Amino acid sequence: MRHPSSRYRIAPVLALVLVAGCPGSSATGVVGRPGQLASGPGYRALSDADPTPNGELAPYFASAIEGGTRAQLRLAVDRGLTEAAAIVAQRVGNDRGHRAPTARAVQSISWNVGVLDPQPALALVTANADVPPSAVADAVARDAAGQGYNRVGVGVSRASDGTRVVAVLLAQRRVTFEGDVPRRAVTGARVQLRGNLLANHNNPELAITDPSGRNERFGLGEGPSFVAQFPTRTRGTWQVEILASGAGGTTVVANFPVYVDVEPPSAIEETVTPSNEQPAQVSERLFARINEVRRTRGRPALQLMPPLSQVAAAHSEDMARSRYFAHNNQAGRTPGDRIAAAGIQSGIVLENIGRGSSSEEIHHGLMESPGHRANIENDRVTHVGIGTVVDPGSSGGFIVTQNFIEVAAALDTAAAPQRIIDRVNQTRQRRGVSQLVARPQLMDIAARTAQSFFSAGAPSQQTVVQNANREASRGGLMFRRIEVLATIVTNLEDATGLEPLLNYEISGIGIGVAQGSRAGVAPNSIFVVYILGYPR
Repeated sequence: MRHPSSRYRIAPVLALVLVAGCPGSSATGVVGRPGQLASGPGYRALSDADPTPNGELAPYFASAIEGGTRAQLRLAVDRGLTEAAAIVAQRVGNDRGHRAPTARAVQSISWNVGVLDPQPALALVTANADVPPSAVADAVARDAAGQGYNRVGVGVSRASDGTRVVAVLLAQRRVTFEGDVPRRAVTGARVQLRGNLLANHNNPELAITDPSGRNERFGLGEGPSFVAQFPTRTRGTWQVEILASGAGGTTVVANFPVYVDVEPPSAIEETVTPSNEQPAQVSERLFARINEVRRTRGRPALQLMPPLSQVAAAHSEDMARSRYFAHNNQAGRTPGDRIAAAGIQSGIVLENIGRGSSSEEIHHGLMESPGHRANIENDRVTHVGIGTVVDPGSSGGFIVTQNFIEVAAALDTAAAPQRIIDRVNQTRQRRGVSQLVARPQLMDIAARTAQSFFSAGAPSQQTVVQNANREASRGGLMFRRIEVLATIVTNLEDATGLEPLLNYEISGIGIGVAQGSRAGVAPNSIFVVYILGYPR
């Protein structure tokens, strides 16, 4: 039960996907020299050691830390989050309306004290009297349960009008780093990160956005230990993320900026402005913002696909109802599973999930995450679906799912086979393998076979391959063996990379390409048949 005359909210934030901290001193001077590893003062290394609660912190979270029946949370007190929460509480107390800072401001405060976890969630309690510990524990337990938070910091302040402010920051610690993480560097220095994934996460990846907005993503092995390194080629702010795979799918485990020959900004002074947006308006405005970003980056605009928006909305509703925040739902179904179950097929399936108090805040949070930003700017995707619901764990906030897929454009199917052969032969030449030669008889069989896939009878892919193999084998006396392959793609480029096409033993080839729609495949799909001839 809420304490009388108190006000409580979880400030909505981006958490990804489609997102480790001890306090870090602000860097003074520039670290690293061109060609050398950046080093020196920066974000402090993360530690599993928990500080002993003291002062006013202990009574507010004693039950939560002990995992009592009221809170049922296993939260370790974190120095960095505690320092950030104290700053937040003081800011709210000094604000005449006791307004909460925006998610962007909370993120900035967290970075400034050295927290590298994805965007912390803020639970804010204000009251005109002392707030009993039970009120804080109940509030946080209700809205944080099931969200995966395992670190907490609490700040307490009293405003001049006597209002008591309790700020609670919650974060998900899924990685620890060895040594300091550079906060500043000079142009040309190499930033190196050594870390270890926690909580059964694996397959770490590094995602970065450079000052020009260019995105890059690199695999870092199987994990849980990893070493990541990248050169700071240009001056400006580099946004850095570590992603990893867990039970909820791919997720951000650390997100922070590295300032290259520029001064780190001071904490952002923003407060939450109540949003009058409805969920449908949030979706509409996010769609417009996505296409504005794509326009500035020279990408074609996306089309809104209503059936895909229905899939996205269903996932947002499920997250809100079941109180979780992840790409994979609680039954383990991935974004690709959900989209395929709706009868939508695509060679590319990308998903962003976000939270925020407005469309502007949600979009800014997604763009400040290299992994989410890369999905928005992806040059292969053509369609998007967006679903927004009210976040039950916030005051006026929203939960959003964005799904991106590729639908093939109209293709010149007559010219496509030669395009594939030319691209395959370029690769074969680089590997020192002899060129493939198009055989008219095989080309004719492959073309008729590909077209049959979209015919009224709609034979299965397996049947198509078997039929082509029988016909080509009867007429293929010039070859000692015939092999038939088939694939469905949404981009012709994907049809050029099959490893069997690079086999040094084959010399003759027939390729047929057809485009169309049928049950179980994406609209306007491209069907490609390959007939490979092994010479005698």
